[in-house]
Amino acid sequence: MRETIARLYRIPDGIRSLYIQNAVRKNEITLPVMSVLIVLMELFNIIRVIFFSRSGLETWNNCFYFTMYCMMLFSVPALCLARYLLRQKPAEARQNLCIGIWAFWITWQVLINAYDLYKEPSSDITLFATAVLAGAVLVQMTPLLAGGMILGCYLLFTVLSWGFLDGGTKINALITAGIALLISGARYTHTITELSQQKQITEMNARLLEEQEKLRLSLEKHRIVMEQSNDIMFEWDILGDTVEFSQHWHEKFGYPLVISNFRNWLETTARLHEKDREALLQKVEEALQGKKAYLETEILLIDTEGHVGWHQIRVSLQYGMDRRPISGVGMLVDIDKQKLEILHLQSAAQKDALTGLFNKTALQEYAKQHLAAQKDGETVVMFLLDLDDFKGINDRFGHPCGDSVLSQTAQMLRRIFRDGDGIGRIGGDEFAVVVTGSFDSKQVFKKAKQILGEISSVGCPNKGVAVQCSIGAALSASPGMTYEELYQSADDALYKAKEAGKGTSCLLLEGKFLTPDTVGC
Repeated sequence: MRETIARLYRIPDGIRSLYIQNAVRKNEITLPVMSVLIVLMELFNIIRVIFFSRSGLETWNNCFYFTMYCMMLFSVPALCLARYLLRQKPAEARQNLCIGIWAFWITWQVLINAYDLYKEPSSDITLFATAVLAGAVLVQMTPLLAGGMILGCYLLFTVLSWGFLDGGTKINALITAGIALLISGARYTHTITELSQQKQITEMNARLLEEQEKLRLSLEKHRIVMEQSNDIMFEWDILGDTVEFSQHWHEKFGYPLVISNFRNWLETTARLHEKDREALLQKVEEALQGKKAYLETEILLIDTEGHVGWHQIRVSLQYGMDRRPISGVGMLVDIDKQKLEILHLQSAAQKDALTGLFNKTALQEYAKQHLAAQKDGETVVMFLLDLDDFKGINDRFGHPCGDSVLSQTAQMLRRIFRDGDGIGRIGGDEFAVVVTGSFDSKQVFKKAKQILGEISSVGCPNKGVAVQCSIGAALSASPGMTYEELYQSADDALYKAKEAGKGTSCLLLEGKFLTPDTVGC
């Protein structure tokens, strides 16, 4: 009961916007029609008063009617202007305009009818009845607003014409107002019920369409995966030690779609790359022990054409009542292209764009790994090479010449050192080389002398560019030295070499700066 009463003065939140849009649509249909009728009627009345009345505008009575007709007539262009100004406003603002104009038009009818009774008490209440009933029938609004408008008009009418109405007419006016209220309330209740049902139907249809679309997409995905994808679906019967694959498995690897004794197949198949066999068997063992409900790993597989490619295995396990794994559903995905692209990007991220050598970060990682793996009797040596007066080469001969010098220096270092040595460009004109093995100070200076000798072959064609460099070296003779310590020692040695006149080399060993002369090289 309370909810029913509440609906008479408050629009349900779920359909408030729908109700306002519906009301605006209906009211904006009737307003233009009524506007045309009003314009025609009031123009006729104005012409009648001015041209066809014997007294014209010389009497107060005709002036009153003329003023009221003009007010009604000019309300139409005012309405048009207001609608134009509110065309971009929310629907609620346009609804308020509709109600406001209807309230004006109904009040106007009430005033005219009251004046007619004042002038001629024998007149009837036709205008009042027509106004309130038309408002109830033509205007879409809430019962609260409708009640306020109809009762307000009734009270205004009865106050203005009370002394001119007999008892029966007063009762008729009250009955008319009551009927108008019932009509307006019935229209409102019908609209609310209709919109609520419409909203429910719309929501049900939307949910139905959503579920249908989900089902369609699910079936479509399944069809695409099974018929068009290169991915291989499989079901793993753990208890029966059997795996059943989709059709693409046989086409790509030549094995039957059903493999029995799957564990033994993993241990013996030639399609599985040897380095991944042990890791995959360990994953299978974890699955059998129920340690993981989902398994994912990357392996190398060899297809029937002998091509070795990266594949990703994804398996979701299913468990029995005893919480032991009984089966698995999985997918074998060919990720060779993506994997190679990732490896390529990782390699590119480690390279200096101009020279193709390690960049500073990659060289640092290389040095750290070899220092961490250093054993007794092994040495790790770092050479820092700085091109002397390289800025002058750029300034005098241009950056293309400078870039050529850097590229040639990189090529020279590749010729001198082994393929597995870490060679990098760590600054604008600064290079670093990290080598491992059994080196002493004489061997270090021998390499440095080779670099200083071959750097003279670097230059720019037909420009007479003379290139030389300074070299600083540091040596880790036993495990325990950090990268930062090794790099700082080589950098200090480089500074000493430049201080000695450039084009020379220096080695910092056990806190002492050594030169080729001090070690007899």
